[in-house]
Amino acid sequence: MKNEMCKEKAVKKFFDDTAKERSGFYDDPGGLAEKFQKMVLRIVINELRFDGRLLDVGCGRGRYLTRLSEAGVTCIGVDISKGMLKIAKTHLDDRRELDFSLVQSSASRLPFADASFGFVICIDLLHNFANRASREQVVRELARVIKPDGRLVIEIKNKMNIIYWMLSKVNPSPVAETVTLSEPISILKLLGFNVIETKGVAFPISILSPIVLIIASRKKSPLVGENVGTVAY
Repeated sequence: MKNEMCKEKAVKKFFDDTAKERSGFYDDPGGLAEKFQKMVLRIVINELRFDGRLLDVGCGRGRYLTRLSEAGVTCIGVDISKGMLKIAKTHLDDRRELDFSLVQSSASRLPFADASFGFVICIDLLHNFANRASREQVVRELARVIKPDGRLVIEIKNKMNIIYWMLSKVNPSPVAETVTLSEPISILKLLGFNVIETKGVAFPISILSPIVLIIASRKKSPLVGENVGTVAY
């Protein structure tokens, strides 16, 4: 537990420092990151078949919140980094007609009541957790706050993809760890999700794609959480 807390603090510091730079891989207009984001967003929007609130866990700079709000969804963005949330707020404040709010919180201890959201997304986040146990805790929290008939979209950086394998050897990240596709799927199945589909981003075969979206839904009763300080929305 102590190691996981240290890792979480390291992740928070990394993204707070990244927010101060306000430049880099994710800010290159027309770059590879933006192209990936557009492909991910297209898939997420195609899955929006509900009336209710959407929770974006690990919302960062709010790259997806604006477009999702434009699609008529009430969005709540959560991120552990205060710096990232400040950037997201700056972007979203220009669109005051959109229905959104921002909350600072760890993904492993979400401050929301059980079964609060009809749709939950977790993009570009899971690989930031140190080991399977910490990633499983995040997935459990995602499952806890989703309604019984809600839908969940989780994105992973695929450990089986040769691009991420080479990057991990040449330029290992201080916070990121690629994830096998089977890991989150097995966790989701244990949690009672009974509709699971995988979609590769930029590659048609999921198992070989650099980025994979896992789309899941559950018809069983929501989990009872052990969260710290719930906020009913």
